[in-house]
Amino acid sequence: MKLNRTLIAGLIAFSALTASAISLAAPTYELETVYFSDASHTKIVGESDLYCTGDHSSWGTTSAYKLVSKSPCGKGGGCNIITGCGEL
Repeated sequence: MKLNRTLIAGLIAFSALTASAISLAAPTYELETVYFSDASHTKIVGESDLYCTGDHSSWGTTSAYKLVSKSPCGKGGGCNIITGCGEL
């Protein structure tokens, strides 16, 4: 019985450490990818965003015709393809 308690305590501690390590692996950059219908880049057909929190959102479709912008996390301002860059 004592072995089971020790094993359970060890598993709980390991789980807590693993969760901490995963949270430290958050992205260092926010990525915005805008997809276009063709090489002229005039018609947007989709977008994908990876946020500094690690969350991800997307809509539409992907294509070979894309622009990617990268903004450092934790620096304020930021950039995006449509409006350009704020203060970095």
